[in-house]
Amino acid sequence: LNFSSEMDEVREAAKAAVIQVVPKGDEGAILLILDFLTNDKWRARAAAARVLPKIVEASDKRAIENLMARLSDNQGNVVVAVIDALATIAPQGNLEVIAA
Repeated sequence: LNFSSEMDEVREAAKAAVIQVVPKGDEGAILLILDFLTNDKWRARAAAARVLPKIVEASDKRAIENLMARLSDNQGNVVVAVIDALATIAPQGNLEVIAA
């Protein structure tokens, strides 16, 4: 997967491919996407945050913890993607997410 590509078309195609072929809850895919959350390239981190809600189950504690760790990212685009992902994954009223 090329989530770190500088070309928007390649990055969007990679995200679409993951979403179409990976069943929700696929452990290997989840681990791969979680790894991308710490990639050196901000575009890869943002793409991972956008894909994660589509492949994890709602309330996935590991996903929530990894996303919360990215709330202090130095790139605003990543932080926005993380907030959107948390809004989708975290259960309503999650006090940890609200406090972050």
